[in-house]
Amino acid sequence: PASYLQEKAGEDRKGVFLATIGEEAYKKGFSLLCKLRSSGIVTAIDYQKKSLKAQMRYADKINMRHVIVLGDDELKAGSCLIRDMKDGSEKKVKLNEIASALRASQ
Repeated sequence: PASYLQEKAGEDRKGVFLATIGEEAYKKGFSLLCKLRSSGIVTAIDYQKKSLKAQMRYADKINMRHVIVLGDDELKAGSCLIRDMKDGSEKKVKLNEIASALRASQ
């Protein structure tokens, strides 16, 4: 499915994976996926609605640089959690500031 995103071993991590928890978060995540892609950011999402742990493993497998975690709590707060898969750091970012935060950390 997302084989076009796979990187060769040893290459830098690139792209963003949207990990969603719950139906509302999935809907918002899909909308966000379209916005990020249209702004030129390589983005993927789990269409099978797997567990968060499974989504994180998949993001690591396809060598994504960042994972955006979006669940009910994040939706209520109008924010998301961005995890850097290279160094493991996490930061909370407002939903309307995601694209600029991702560009700044590439």
